[in-house]
Amino acid sequence: MKNSLKIFIILILPLFIMSAYYETKQYPDVSLFSFDDFKECIELKGDSVAFDDILLKPVKIHLIDSFLITKNRNVEQIYHIFNMQSKKKVGECVTFGIGPNEMIDPTLIPSHDGNIWLLDRNRRVLYICDQSKFLCENRVEIERVISYKEFCNDIVPLSRGKFLASMHTFAHKRFFLFDADGDTLFTKGDYLSLSNLNTDVEKIEGFVNNLGVNEEGTKVVVTYKRTDLIEFYDADMNLLKRLHGPDHFFPEVHQEGDRIRSNKGFERNGYLYPHTIGGYIYVLYSGKVFDPKDARHYLRNKILVFDWEGNPKKYYQLDTPIFDFVVDEKVGMIYGLTDNPESHIVQFRIK
Repeated sequence: MKNSLKIFIILILPLFIMSAYYETKQYPDVSLFSFDDFKECIELKGDSVAFDDILLKPVKIHLIDSFLITKNRNVEQIYHIFNMQSKKKVGECVTFGIGPNEMIDPTLIPSHDGNIWLLDRNRRVLYICDQSKFLCENRVEIERVISYKEFCNDIVPLSRGKFLASMHTFAHKRFFLFDADGDTLFTKGDYLSLSNLNTDVEKIEGFVNNLGVNEEGTKVVVTYKRTDLIEFYDADMNLLKRLHGPDHFFPEVHQEGDRIRSNKGFERNGYLYPHTIGGYIYVLYSGKVFDPKDARHYLRNKILVFDWEGNPKKYYQLDTPIFDFVVDEKVGMIYGLTDNPESHIVQFRIK
């Protein structure tokens, strides 16, 4: 009897501790939701896309009109361009290097202004380039250069030539609003307070995020990588709605010296790469516990869809896990990037 009681205590105590641990946490002004709040779950079967040229090992994909752009590393030309109608490679662009018009690790920023935005985080520079020359002539013609002082995590263009950035600095707020010349208009957004995030570095890393903006440039969505948190703002970064779900977990990191570590057995994979298309927000999600022994822990098998009022609409269950995606609303297709078992593009028909 005593042995049975000991076993019972050993099994129940960790669950009790975990429950008490999470009960002490809650985001302010938050609305909770679960998978049951989505109107439908749609299972999607993926098919591999065959191109006329080798795909290499892309780390990111983008879609502009009918052009799929893959970002690659350890190559002379960083971006490779494919025509999705013909499935043919049509060009390469942006030379790797430190010379004029060369870049080390650029980030292509989606925009609705007919330009290509290239963010160079290390140089703290934003290049606005001619889109047609990038896609059709395979060259970078820089029309504007905007420099800024702080290290930027993500940038999106807003209406009236302004743009918004999420910054990696605790000296200011989380978000910076810049005018068309790159001058700071204001900073806004305090770091949310959690009992387990004590240092500045823990708070910054705990709330690493991606930004998305509607086609009018009047609303912003912020999705978080280490917590299943989504926030909706207007163009002046006034909070409209804060959603927590569907699994209700929090950032689980701690600082050791100058490094940030995950809390083993607690950290989970949150949201990645919101895409704003046709009045909806598509965002990649898994919610699974981070396992450092899993070589492909970054793969996610769900795409959640919300409207701009913050309502869960539907979610897609993918038979092939992916780590990046784009949505082609015109042809009713989601293109996903996976490396399982090797790098390739997989397509999921959604209509």
